[in-house]
Amino acid sequence: MIDFSDLTDDFDNEVPRETAQIKHTCTACNGTGLYQHVRLHEERTHCFTCGGKGFFKTSALARRKARDQRAQREASKEESRWSVFASKHETLAAFLLDTSSWSAFSGDLVRSVKKYGNLSERQLAAAYASEEKHIARQAAKQAERAAADAGRVVLDLTRINELFAGVLAKGLQKPVLRADKLAISIAPATGKNAGCLYVKDEGEYAGKIDRAGKFFKLREARAEIEAELVLLATDPRAAAIAHGRNTGNCSCCGRQLTDPKSIELGIGPICLEKWAL
Repeated sequence: MIDFSDLTDDFDNEVPRETAQIKHTCTACNGTGLYQHVRLHEERTHCFTCGGKGFFKTSALARRKARDQRAQREASKEESRWSVFASKHETLAAFLLDTSSWSAFSGDLVRSVKKYGNLSERQLAAAYASEEKHIARQAAKQAERAAADAGRVVLDLTRINELFAGVLAKGLQKPVLRADKLAISIAPATGKNAGCLYVKDEGEYAGKIDRAGKFFKLREARAEIEAELVLLATDPRAAAIAHGRNTGNCSCCGRQLTDPKSIELGIGPICLEKWAL
């Protein structure tokens, strides 16, 4: 049997070596531990990123990964808190989420629920009161829209649509149909009003006509426009003739008419062929 007792003193006298540790230089202060720019109203000069050490024990990639993991864990906790709250206050939770994008009040409450899991009694009472007011306002708006639709002029666009379809098929890019002070054009196919017709009065936008023939007039537009549109939609040819005789300009291209026959028809020979009026 080997006896190691005589080596005891050697082990006791051995100085432990420090474990090698990799230091990652702080890029914010370049390893100096000092803030590199001008700091106003602040006496401290150390780097806040590394706490004045000038280095980190872990790499930037590892620190970023750790931050992402913490953020994911916190997001999961927030969703869990919100789910519990929504199970207790279903309609209120839906209202807060729907309005949080434009209401600072709702946004603050949503963040509070996700952070703390609930609202105080006063917050909860205020939230329910806000929801009731919102519902009342929405009901009032719906009633107002219903009343407006009930008195809205509905046009028969059959003839006008046929005219526009015909000139588009012949290659006319932006057709306009004029009648006295009015001018009707097609809304861009890529816009939110695709399929609608725009109405201008003396060159100014006055409203639009949707696919169903409903005319949505601006409040400041003339009251007579609706009756004028009804006449135009009913008989576009008669409206074109009247426009040419009254203004001396073509009802389709807007150019001045010089030929007596064209003035009589309210439309020039080229437009007459394209529009088939």
